[in-house]
Amino acid sequence: MWQQLQREKNGLGRGASRTATQNQNKGSGEGGHAQVVDAIKQNSKYHAAVLADFEARCGDIKQWADEVRHYKASSMSDLATFIDCMESQLNTLKDERQELKMFGEWPEKKYDTLRDALAQYRYLERLKSQIDDWSPAARATCQAVLAELQKRLYDISCKMLTYTTGEDVMEKRFKSEDVPWPGKALGDSVRVASLKYGRAYLTATIQEVQRLKSLQPPPRDLQQKQKQLLEGAVAYTFRLHSFVSGLDAETHALFKQVAELLMQLKAEQQLQAEEEDTKGQSAQQQPQLLRSDVAGSKDQGAGGVVVEVRAS
Repeated sequence: MWQQLQREKNGLGRGASRTATQNQNKGSGEGGHAQVVDAIKQNSKYHAAVLADFEARCGDIKQWADEVRHYKASSMSDLATFIDCMESQLNTLKDERQELKMFGEWPEKKYDTLRDALAQYRYLERLKSQIDDWSPAARATCQAVLAELQKRLYDISCKMLTYTTGEDVMEKRFKSEDVPWPGKALGDSVRVASLKYGRAYLTATIQEVQRLKSLQPPPRDLQQKQKQLLEGAVAYTFRLHSFVSGLDAETHALFKQVAELLMQLKAEQQLQAEEEDTKGQSAQQQPQLLRSDVAGSKDQGAGGVVVEVRAS
C-alpha cells in the first residue's frame, strides 16, 4: 500500500512537472516569437522606410480618412471618380496596408464597401460589354458559331447565378454606406443583352437550313440535318427565355420562323411517310392480284372444257 502511494505521488509529481515545463515553454515560445518579430522590425530597412513614410504622410492619411468619412456618392460614375482618385493617392504610400494600420483611425469598413461596390458594378458592366461587342469569327462554320453561342450562354448563366445568389445581401451592404446601387436593374440589363446570342443562334440556324435546301443533289440525310438544327434552335431559345424571363420582338420573330420551318419539315416527313406506306401496301397487294388473275384464268379454262364436252 505504501509503495502504491509512493508511485502515485511520484507519478503526480512528474505530471505536474511536465505541465509546468510545457506552460513555461509555451510562454517563452510566445514571448520569443514576439521578440523575434521586434528584432526583425528593428533591423529591417524596409520597416524603417515604411515607418519613415508613415511619419511623413500621416497628415495626408488623416485628410483622406476625413474625405472617406464624409463622402456620399451621387451616382455610380461619381463613385468611380472618387475611388479612382483615392486609390491613386493610396498607391503613393510605401506600404498601404501597414501605414493605414499604423494610423488606426482609417474608415476601413466604409472604404472597403465603396470599393467593392464599384468593383461589382464594373464587373457587371464588363459582362454586358462582352455581349454587346461579340460577333462571330470571319468564315466560321455554322456548327462552330452555334457551339460558341452554346458555351457563351452557359458561361453567362453561371456567372449571373453566382451574382444573384448573394445579390440581396450585397445590396443591403452597399445601401448601408449610401452607395447609389442600381439594384436588380443592373443584373437585368446583362440578361437582356444576352438576347443578342439568341438572335445570332436563330439567324445562323435559318441560314444553314436554307443552304442545305439549296444543295444539288440534296444530301441523303437532308431532313435529319434540318431537324437537328431546328430542334437545337428551339431548345436554345427555351433556355434563353428561362434565363432572361422573356424574349424581345426581334428574337420572337426569328423564333417564329424557326418554328414554322420545323412544322413544314415535320409535315413533309409525314407526307413522305404516308407515301411510303401507300407504296408498301401497293407492293404487297400486287402479288395477290397476280395470283388472283392466274386463278381466274384457270377457272375460265376449266369452264370452257365443260361447255365443249356438253356440246358434243
